[in-house]
Amino acid sequence: MSPTTAVLAPTSTTEAVFPDEQAQKDAALLKEALLSRSEGSESDFVIVQRSTGKSVEVPIEVERLLGDIAAILERGQGAAVSSVARELTTTEAANLLGVSRPTLVKLLDAGKLHFRQVGRHRRVFLDSVLAYRQDEVERQRQSYAQLRERADSLGI
Repeated sequence: MSPTTAVLAPTSTTEAVFPDEQAQKDAALLKEALLSRSEGSESDFVIVQRSTGKSVEVPIEVERLLGDIAAILERGQGAAVSSVARELTTTEAANLLGVSRPTLVKLLDAGKLHFRQVGRHRRVFLDSVLAYRQDEVERQRQSYAQLRERADSLGI
């Protein structure tokens, strides 16, 4: 099986990118190429050919991110890339969950999130925050489904 190839122009920007119509089309092509490659590939890498002609092997993790970014741009939405620390301050974790810092501290004290103590400060593990958020989303979906079933049974 031949590897998927895409051409990327070098960039140094870390600002949000908002696609024009052509960029949306290009993003759709990239997404399709990555999807078709992922479905039948035995390799852990995709080959990317830069506009300079140099080929680069891209790990599957980066390929998945490229697919996510391409999907966002295809929809016409803006995208930005930033680094994420493995540990968060309580303020950062609270912002990520959309709760106040005191509410987050209650979650920490209740043992619902994993953290470590650094002096008097707490550092919350990112994977714990993301898992908690996913669990909450699933719990909300289940509650909504139950509410819909109850409304249907009442004829509302």
